[in-house]
Amino acid sequence: STLSSSSAASDVYKRQVQMGTAFLRAHEANVSDTYRDALAQAGDNNTVVTSVLSGRPARALRNDMVVGLMDSGASPLPFPAQGGLTGGLGDTGDWNYATSYVGQAFKLSRDVPAAQLVEALIEETNQRLMSVI
Repeated sequence: STLSSSSAASDVYKRQVQMGTAFLRAHEANVSDTYRDALAQAGDNNTVVTSVLSGRPARALRNDMVVGLMDSGASPLPFPAQGGLTGGLGDTGDWNYATSYVGQAFKLSRDVPAAQLVEALIEETNQRLMSVI
């Protein structure tokens, strides 16, 4: 059992992660308040992978624009032209028409300074690793 626990912990250490989305609500992030609020309120079922925003598959928060474009059945323009059409729509401050890209780690985002978020993520990771060993 010790060997299998060590192996599992080793596998965890070998994995690379991208956690940029976790920092979108950090105090230093240059994002709109509406985007911050949308991230804070979003649940696991509030994202979708779609090409309607940029012309390439990307994960985004569901909002009126994303749902409307997906439901329209219209094919997006090729990348980067589609992004040129949709990118500025959120400048109005209306989150329902913003391109709100997210990664899978969006639920890790917190309204704290980035350094505090890093410390919390390290502590949470260490706790999970210790539970495997």
